[in-house]
Amino acid sequence: MLVVKASCRLALRSFIDSYHLDHVIDRLAPPSSLPPAGGGDPHGPMWLTHGIRAYVRHASEAASGVRTMNDIRSEKWERVRGLRDALATFGTRDDFQSVGFERAAGLSYLAVEWLAGRAGEPALLDYYRRLPSSSDWRAAFAGAFGLGVDDFQHAFEEYRADAGPPTLHRIRGWIWDRDGNASPGTVVVATRDGLRWEDVAVTGRDGSYELDLRDGRYRVLVDLGTTRCAVPSDDPRYDGRGIAVNGFPQIVWIRLPDGSSCS
Repeated sequence: MLVVKASCRLALRSFIDSYHLDHVIDRLAPPSSLPPAGGGDPHGPMWLTHGIRAYVRHASEAASGVRTMNDIRSEKWERVRGLRDALATFGTRDDFQSVGFERAAGLSYLAVEWLAGRAGEPALLDYYRRLPSSSDWRAAFAGAFGLGVDDFQHAFEEYRADAGPPTLHRIRGWIWDRDGNASPGTVVVATRDGLRWEDVAVTGRDGSYELDLRDGRYRVLVDLGTTRCAVPSDDPRYDGRGIAVNGFPQIVWIRLPDGSSCS
């Protein structure tokens, strides 16, 4: 008998789905039946095992009408934005934690979604079914999904490069007055058309700021109404400068209008 105290229906459904999947995996591939893994998880690397669990859980959500698979996929892509590490580097929990667990978890979900789309959802459990009779997890993987691990990782990284969100580039800079005094607490905005903000930052004590932007041309605007400096202008919007982002980090210095003082 299973007794569960859950705060909402979704939490209960998620718990039951996870409990059921763990039970199925334990029946298909009990640890005692698996070949030694040299200190690792005999069920396979964490990007695969966690990804399978996440995929099954989210597929259940979608089947119940809680969210669509498209919504879930979009959320995962947003989580991995800016993550450049290859999927193969996330074999353990420590690897997940090193970049932020949710970011690595998002990537593992996308990898398993790719596998399910190629080989079909039954292949996810077929992988576990094959483990006890396979020489290692790589052999079980090839049998269940129809391609070797290395070939899969290469194909997935290509898919990731094409389907993922645009790469963002870090733009660093400082805002000073004409005498080189920093302008702290100042709002800085990057915009393409003067209306939509692509990114926004607030300068630190040393006048520094950071913006994350995709390739393109931008205007970097300064909200003079937020600066702690004395500025000889009633217009809060100051067109700091234009920049072209083309795949490389940049440093952008901005000087406040003539007559400003941050001392």
